[in-house]
Amino acid sequence: MSLQFRIAELVLQVDDMRDATVAVVHKYDAFLNLLCEERYAFQRDAVRATLRFLASDKYPDLERLARENWNDHEAIRQKHDTLDVYLNKMTLRDRKSISLDLATGTGKSYVMYALAAIALAEGLVDRVLVLCPSLTIEEGLLEKFTALAGNSELSEIMKELGAAVAIPAIKRGNTTVQRGDICIENIHAVYESTGSSIRDSFRGQGARALVLNDEAHHLFSPPDKGLKEWMKFLQNTEFGFRQIVNVTGTPYVDNEYFPDIVFRYGLKQAIADKVVKKPNYKLEDTYQAHDWQKTYAIHQQNWKDYGKEVKPISIVVTQEIVTCVEVWRELVGFLVKKEK
Repeated sequence: MSLQFRIAELVLQVDDMRDATVAVVHKYDAFLNLLCEERYAFQRDAVRATLRFLASDKYPDLERLARENWNDHEAIRQKHDTLDVYLNKMTLRDRKSISLDLATGTGKSYVMYALAAIALAEGLVDRVLVLCPSLTIEEGLLEKFTALAGNSELSEIMKELGAAVAIPAIKRGNTTVQRGDICIENIHAVYESTGSSIRDSFRGQGARALVLNDEAHHLFSPPDKGLKEWMKFLQNTEFGFRQIVNVTGTPYVDNEYFPDIVFRYGLKQAIADKVVKKPNYKLEDTYQAHDWQKTYAIHQQNWKDYGKEVKPISIVVTQEIVTCVEVWRELVGFLVKKEK
């Protein structure tokens, strides 16, 4: 008979309540209270759990944290055959690296900005590198981080706290990343030999840098050849990255839950708290394969039937990213011709 586990039982507990660590974790409460609305209190909890790990000298790496939780939690021991099997599932166990499970739509970008800003303010790191799997996500993060960095109330709080960096500069990877900067880049651009300053800016600086990986399920379970280079980049001794935080709403490799999660706010909880809305379909149906003309006709009919109450949306799902790009081009071409 196979054993069943509650996911919450597999989340790692960061157990360091010493005065020095707690002082860092709660030093930025005013900043977090302003940044995160009351209904998003879980964002503050996610940041504090991560800071407790990053600021603690009790945990020089993920392996130390994992060994402690192995000893303290029966569910983890039952889930994995041996300690070695458990540790071998942690690719970055020799780094100060952990992951956060935050459901899509719960404001992961706010958590990442808070971690970046506080790590710089506290002097835990000199630079922050935010990596994501696509240009679209990169643009969204740039817009959000730029707005938050330009928030005068947030920067005033940091100044009052004596922050080493009160207002971080938000940059792309095509300019030199200096001390106090947050660089946001999609991982594909990092591999390019031209147009990116990432290698020059972070070469030999990894020990004093924080890397935040967005949509990190692509890091541990890459769907294409390009994303397979992501892990190699993090492990490259040329940079020596030590402090790494992975954020995703789907922390699974196949059916295996990430073994290095230190905070979880799942989709069911988000729906129960009304942070994420549960879809309420006016119409749900499955159609047989057909051309774009019929898809267009269905969409127009939905607008006619339901447009006064809701905004009809047609979603096309593909199995692979490459196929998605091809289908997107076909659909755009059809719409350009259809609607001129």
